[in-house]
Amino acid sequence: MIMLGLLISLLTLLVLIPWWMWIAECLLGLPPLRESRPGKTAYGLVIVPAHDEALGVTEMLRALRTQLRDGDRVLLVADNCQDQTAELARQEGVDVVVRNDALRRGKGYALEYGIRHASSQGWKPDVLVILDADCTIQGLAELIDETAWRGQPVQAAYTLSVEPQANARQRVSAFAFRVKNVVRLRGLRRLGGPALLTGSGMAFPWQLAQAIDWGGGEIVEDLATGLKLACGGHLPSYTELAWVESPAPTSEQGVAQQRTRWEHGYLAQMQRGMPQLLRATVARRSVACAWAFLDLAIPPLSLFIVLLFGWLLLMSGVAFWTGQLGPWWWTLATGILATLTLGGCWWCEGRRLLPPRSLLAIPGYILRKLPLYGGFLRRRQTTWERTTRA
Repeated sequence: MIMLGLLISLLTLLVLIPWWMWIAECLLGLPPLRESRPGKTAYGLVIVPAHDEALGVTEMLRALRTQLRDGDRVLLVADNCQDQTAELARQEGVDVVVRNDALRRGKGYALEYGIRHASSQGWKPDVLVILDADCTIQGLAELIDETAWRGQPVQAAYTLSVEPQANARQRVSAFAFRVKNVVRLRGLRRLGGPALLTGSGMAFPWQLAQAIDWGGGEIVEDLATGLKLACGGHLPSYTELAWVESPAPTSEQGVAQQRTRWEHGYLAQMQRGMPQLLRATVARRSVACAWAFLDLAIPPLSLFIVLLFGWLLLMSGVAFWTGQLGPWWWTLATGILATLTLGGCWWCEGRRLLPPRSLLAIPGYILRKLPLYGGFLRRRQTTWERTTRA
């Protein structure tokens, strides 16, 4: 019985460590960052990978051009487009390169193509910035200068915006996105860990960008690239000198597509990336890689909550049959603290995005996502698919 108790306690500790990491990140990430603009002035190339973005590319590029300084330039990669994306981009005065390869589809391939094109043209920017074709950015110059000053990759704050008529589930999704991409990255930075790249608003020193393997057909090429960089000693950092915003999908089909791609891709990267980070932690004796390992051990929030609740039920049964209350109390206390922490995240970062009446949608939002995780076990998504937009 003593050995069984020790085993159960050890398993509970392993289950709860990611939750304690999540709580620490969120609590440390509640206060906004206080950053000063770096004094160094640099020049950037913004690559915009675009697949059938004619609906909004004109507005996006016009907004982006207001952020450019003399010496900055924009390259749009029209990747396997069947619409007028390339023509509309040329009308806005930006450089355009067209890529057609039906077998090699995905953002990683488009980025590789764009970087090779820029190199072949003899362009020599100080910094490469990657911005999705549905995003707007504020603070582009600051992002470029910060990256040049650090000499390492930098991830800007990246959030989702919702329409006034958005339903409660869409708002919950956007709030969870903000917790992951803003609150937790603030906390991870304060812990001394690197930022895991989040897709848009990523910036890299040009020499490093040319040497990166951009993940090819990875469905979450940003996360895969960030893990490779962290394991190789190029630790990305997080900044709020620049903010990137993307509209949340408004159709149920678009929400499902985006959610499946992100979460199946994340879970796959957990399987591959955690052993890599563990090896890098040991080989480099890197505390930063250790923090990244613990951060990557945190699954998507809905799945995380379900697993904690399931473990609490299991420990309730263990306490009933064996009389060992310790693991049950630890799990219950962690759940209560996590709930209070999530409430703090909502109070500081989510009140405008998620009105109080929308909080009632959270349980339904979690339950609706359970089939998604079952799909990962049965038939996970492995190929890139564009999110359908209204």
